[in-house]
Amino acid sequence: MNILYCKISLLACMLFLNSTTNLYSFHNNKDGIISIYINHISDIFYSKFDQKHLTFSQVNKYGDDYIDRLTGEVLGRDRAGTTNLRVIDKREWDFVIEEKGGPKSKEGVKELHKNSYIIVFDENQIQKEIQLLGEDTALEGLEHQLYIVLDVNSGQVFAKRELSPNRIFKTQSIIETYKIGKTGAPRVAEGLMLLAEVHGHPKTLNFYEINIEAASEIDKEVARDLNINIFVVDAFDTKIDSNFPRAIHKVNKMGHLETWVGQTIGGDNNNTFNFTAYLSSTLKESKKRKENI
Repeated sequence: MNILYCKISLLACMLFLNSTTNLYSFHNNKDGIISIYINHISDIFYSKFDQKHLTFSQVNKYGDDYIDRLTGEVLGRDRAGTTNLRVIDKREWDFVIEEKGGPKSKEGVKELHKNSYIIVFDENQIQKEIQLLGEDTALEGLEHQLYIVLDVNSGQVFAKRELSPNRIFKTQSIIETYKIGKTGAPRVAEGLMLLAEVHGHPKTLNFYEINIEAASEIDKEVARDLNINIFVVDAFDTKIDSNFPRAIHKVNKMGHLETWVGQTIGGDNNNTFNFTAYLSSTLKESKKRKENI
């Protein structure tokens, strides 16, 4: 009788899941308890079928996302109840999966937090440096550039200006990067992962050329090749003023151009582009993302 009840209850549960969810899986542990993991359209539920009754209880759907310090790809999410973005060595992540019950367990979360860094963007510093970049480009008529980098040894994200004279050209910027291994994300210095490059477009001095408010085809190609975001700051006006906001255009990792995504802070800090929000979202977008539930 109990066995029949179990089978009927389990079948009813499966029919319910098919009608209300888009993903579920069954796991049988050593005690004969079937754990059902459900990825609901609007939430995540955890249920246990213990051969007597079926119960549903809502669990925390929030957790920290982990970025591989080598590749920049998302490894997965824990169940910490927070929504931080963290950088970690993949070997530490794998150790938690193998030895600490996985990233959803209490012990696993504790181990992951101990061996990772919360990624923190210095938005104010980034905005100020990009404003200065636009001013310098307009003033000198040279294409100044900076890198927005993630320090994988601290979790800090900030702007790094490239001011060496041999790296500044009127027609184009040169991005000097290297990789660790075949799958490593581009780096510009020890521990500094390149997330985005920003450069200004100065006024052309060639009578047969005109300035266009957009990014170039070269920008699109470089963005695809390096798998980074590229931002362009219009600086071909003659107005040199720290309070003057300048238009920003964006090329994403796929090489797709979007014009006028915002502007530099200028003097009133209006209609600025939020680099923290955008780059955080791109870090979470990985084709190899794994949801370990």
